[in-house]
Amino acid sequence: MKKLLFIIGFISGLTLHSQTEIIKTSLAPMGGSVQNGTIDLAYTNGEIFVAEADQGQTHLSEGFIGADFFDLMDLQDYQTLEGVVVYPNPVKTLLTIQLPENGKYEIRLFDMTGKLLKKTETEFKMWSLQMKDLKPGFYLLNIIDREKKKYTNIKIQKI
Repeated sequence: MKKLLFIIGFISGLTLHSQTEIIKTSLAPMGGSVQNGTIDLAYTNGEIFVAEADQGQTHLSEGFIGADFFDLMDLQDYQTLEGVVVYPNPVKTLLTIQLPENGKYEIRLFDMTGKLLKKTETEFKMWSLQMKDLKPGFYLLNIIDREKKKYTNIKIQKI
């Protein structure tokens, strides 16, 4: 309980100390949300990359991949890739990826620590990714269309 009060006190002090540096770290070992003025922060244990937000000099990011994700993946100025269908999810052995159209796609699978596990390229609308050799848990599927400058991230559960 003391840790939770400290965390809430720390977050509520963000607007008072605009020069405070926020170091990438976990806020709590459980899920929850906090609110301070116009800043709403929701978090969960085990959540993968979801979003980043700036307000004044405060930068917040949530997920296992920090603020340098777009630089590392060379995704500056990319839009969301719509129309990707992935099934079954949760998956046991074979994950099917249905892309919106034929084109050049990069497909990457990361574990929860951000380690790249699988990487492939395809020009086909349908692709299968073998998952049977992976441990049960959550993974991040990243699909990039470099020609149209679009990408998407999908949370995958391996059972």
